[in-house]
Order: sequence, then structure tokens, then C-alpha cells
Amino acid sequence: MFVERTHHVDRIPPDLTAVPMQTYVYDLFRFSEGNEVLLARSYSIEPFDAHFLRREACSVHLGLTSKDTTTPLFAAAVSYLRGIGMLRVEWLNIEGEGYEPVPTSN
Repeated sequence: MFVERTHHVDRIPPDLTAVPMQTYVYDLFRFSEGNEVLLARSYSIEPFDAHFLRREACSVHLGLTSKDTTTPLFAAAVSYLRGIGMLRVEWLNIEGEGYEPVPTSN
């Protein structure tokens, strides 16, 4: 598994000369194996939380389903996040009510 971590700061409005109304500071994690990719985000205000947002297959963005949480890539990505100190890991379930916790057994 290949892991890429990038740091982001989103400002609203994006004009650096204006006073920001909101600022979002977060890290994105891209976990990849072959053509399969999982994307997760962790906001700086919640440094021990991470949320899986989607998967990508051949550059196509796809929502996550319960089937995706059973893959070896998902298990390895969860293990990586927990290994760097993420205490709460969730995933965005497009079949359910939104974010759901990843069981600690994963």
C-alpha cells in the first residue's frame, strides 16, 4: 500500500488580502494499491479523528459502501490511521445515514 499525506488550508473567501470568514485546515490521506484508491481526511481541530470520504477506481470518484469496508486496502488504511494516533475513524456510507464508525476490530 502506498500512502500520500498532504496538508491543506481552505479559506472563505479565498482572497488572501481579505479577512477570512472561515478557515479549514486539514490533511488528506490517499491510500493506494494498483488502480484502487481510498481518500480520508483529518481536520486539525480534531487531530485524533479521521474520516474516509470516497474511493477511486481508475480516476473515477465513487462513494463508499459497506462492501468497500471489507477490502484489504481498507483494513490496511485503517491500521495505518490508528498507527499514527487516530482514535476515532469513520467512513462516509452512501447507503446509510452518513458517517459511521469503523469498528475497532478493523
